[in-house]
Order: sequence, then structure tokens, then C-alpha cells
Amino acid sequence: MGEHVLSMIRDSLPVLNVGTRERIKTLKKRDDEIDILHNEIVLYLHRLSSLDLLDPQPEQLYRYLTTANALENVADVVKEGIVRDSKKRLALSLEISQSTKDYITNVYKEVYLAGQTTLQAIEEENPDLAQQVLDSRPHVNGLQARARSHLSERLTNESPQHLSLYKIESSTIENFGQIYNLFVDVCELWSKDIKNKETVDAAGAG
Repeated sequence: MGEHVLSMIRDSLPVLNVGTRERIKTLKKRDDEIDILHNEIVLYLHRLSSLDLLDPQPEQLYRYLTTANALENVADVVKEGIVRDSKKRLALSLEISQSTKDYITNVYKEVYLAGQTTLQAIEEENPDLAQQVLDSRPHVNGLQARARSHLSERLTNESPQHLSLYKIESSTIENFGQIYNLFVDVCELWSKDIKNKETVDAAGAG
């Protein structure tokens, strides 16, 4: 499921910038595939929860369920936000300027990296990797702030077309910010639980 979500993020900005109607449709369809995977995971975890579980298994189930929900929410942001804005860009024949693309791309790259690092932290149960995502917050917030400032400076032409483009650009920045925050939430959960597990293991070994 995680790789499917990463592929949606990877393709989201190219589709927003220059995607054809077919590419937009393909990106949207991936959300349906992720919904199916999410439902299967939730049903599987629900079956496990009906068994006689021992500590820390209930907490582990909760962690996996929360992670699956967060990944499904990431896909929804791409579908409801970036896919929607891609359709508007195409319908109105709008083109995002290169300078604005550069600012948005900086945010996009950090969000994609956060997704990769989050999934790796989960796979390896590595709290240091999860902490890398948490520590990147000031940098990512700064990139978002600079992108917003850039858009505000460019908002001098109040033509309907320019305002429509501004709404798409600003919406994209906020959508990527929302995706990033979902990865941060997952990393906070896993970082805490992995460290707790290491503490318990160390105590047992002693």
C-alpha cells in the first residue's frame, strides 16, 4: 500500500503541471486501488483484533491501523486536491510559471522524501529515520512559507485567469503540506512506540 501511495505522490506534480486528461484519469484511478488495499488491511486487522492478544499486540494493531488510515488519507488528498486542480488547469488552459514551479517543486521533493523515509522507518522499525522526518519540519515549513510569499508577490494581476491560477498554485502548496503532516503524524506514532519497545526489551534483557 505504501508504495502505491508513494507512486501517487511522485506523479502528482508532473500531472498537475502538464498532465493530459488521460494521465489525470489514471492518477485518480490509483486512489480506487488504494481504497481496495486499505479495506483489505482494515478487515485483516479487525480479524486479528478478535483473537486473544497479548501485550504489546493490541498497541501494534492500533499502530498499523493508524498508519493504513494515514496512507489512505494521503491518497485522498492527491485525488481530492491535486487531481481536481489538474482538471481545472487543463480545462482553463492555464500554465504555471517556471518560477512558481521551482518553489512548489522544492516542497514536493521534501514531501516525497518524507514519504520514503517514513515507509523505511516502519519497515526497519528505525526510530532514527522517523526522527529525521520529525526534524525536517522547520525546513519544510520554511519552504512552504517562501512559496506562499512568492505567490503573494505575484498576485498583482487580478484578471480572472490569473486568479484561477493563483488558487491552483496556493491549493497545491497546502495539499503537499497536508500530505507532509500526515507523514509526520505517522512518524511521531512509530518513533514513540519503537523507543518504548526498545526500552522494554532492554529491561527484559537486564
